[in-house]
Amino acid sequence: MDSITNIIVAVLVVFGAGLFLHAITGIGKDVSGPNAAAASLQDNGSNFQKFVAAELPDKCKTPPGYSDADWKQHLGHHPDRYAECLN
Repeated sequence: MDSITNIIVAVLVVFGAGLFLHAITGIGKDVSGPNAAAASLQDNGSNFQKFVAAELPDKCKTPPGYSDADWKQHLGHHPDRYAECLN
């Protein structure tokens, strides 16, 4: 029985180490869809100007790649820029 306990403990330790590595390395993190570009952007004036240039003429309209709910949530993070869209 002692050897079975050692095997179970070893399996749990390996499993726990795997979960820990998964968590700290971000393996499996979803960076597809509308989040793909945001994952590599840095907050600077140049990137902001690219964003503004790519914005749809109707900035309140949900762009491709977002659900209406996701877009409303995004707008809520920028009430200074999208106040008229949040009513």
